Order: sequence, then C-alpha cells, then structure tokens
Amino acid sequence: MIWHYLTTITAAMLITLPFQVNGSQCNEKSWNASLKVQQELDESYNLHASRFNQFLKLYQDQPFLFQEFSADEIYSLWSTNNPNYLEHMNAQIRASTTIIDLIDNERSVLAPLNEEASRQQDKWLSISRHCHSNGNMVNMITSLDYAQLNQALIRDISILLRKLDTLQSRYLKEVEALESSRPKPLQDNPNQN
Repeated sequence: MIWHYLTTITAAMLITLPFQVNGSQCNEKSWNASLKVQQELDESYNLHASRFNQFLKLYQDQPFLFQEFSADEIYSLWSTNNPNYLEHMNAQIRASTTIIDLIDNERSVLAPLNEEASRQQDKWLSISRHCHSNGNMVNMITSLDYAQLNQALIRDISILLRKLDTLQSRYLKEVEALESSRPKPLQDNPNQN
C-alpha cells in the first residue's frame, strides 16, 4: 500500500519558499491555505490506507468456508443439524455481513477524496499559473510538483477503492455460498388436512 508522506514535505515547503511577488493566488496566504488542505487530504488518505490494511489482515486471518468446502459439502454441514456446525456457519454469515457493511461505509467515506484531490490538483495548477505569470519560478515549479502528487493520490485512491471492492466481493461470495447451500425449510401445504 502506498502511503503519502507529504506532511514533512509540506512543512518544509512552507518554510523555504520565498514570496517576493504578491500575485492574486501566488501569495503566502493562498499557499499556506493550500498546504493546510493538502496536509488534511494526505492524512485522510493515510487513515483510509491504514483501515484497508486492517481489512486485509482480517481477510487473511479468516478462513472462508466456500473455499474449503464444495457447495454439496456445505449443504451437508447444514443438513446435519449439528448445533456446533450450525452456529459456526451462522456466525460466519454474521461476521461476513458485518465486514461487508464496514467496507461499504469505508468506500462511501473514501470515494469523495477523489474529488477533493482533483480540486486540490486544480488549485495547485492555478497557483502555478499565477506564480509563472508573476515570474516566481520556484513557487511555480513547487506548485506543479504538488499538482502531480495529487494526480498520484487520485490514482492511489482509485486503486484503494478497487481493492476494497475485491475484498468485499470475497465476503459477499461467502455469504451467498452459505445462504444458497442452506436447506430450505419445508413449508406447510395448505391443501393438507
């Protein structure tokens, strides 16, 4: 998992960049505001990457019954009516469903970061243009670097979302395999007396 450690870079840039020209966006106030947003964005991504690593560890530690047993074998386990087997399989369904919901929640919070990173990339490009027009080449180049870092962040967020999708699909497959192999309860026939 790629982690972004722009906080250190951001703090160093904040200290070292000269501001000799006060252009409309190429100024210390605009720069510092953009750096603050950048730090928050990077920290947010790192938090989500850390959560993904937790999901990945759970996934690696959990045996999946659909991988260990065939559909017929799972059906047989359900059919034995052994309380231990039944409880284990019901617990597996509950645990998988809980993780599916947690991943859904994580995806819904992570997905908007793509838009934020895109807006931040546009902001750095705008600052770069203003710095260029004001002849402030150091700040122009540095803001272009930040724009490129946001482009990489957008890619990383997309990759992280796909990885979450992959994990979630494994848990969905587990629930589907267990539920579809469960014997259907016999229904009373209304025509019987």
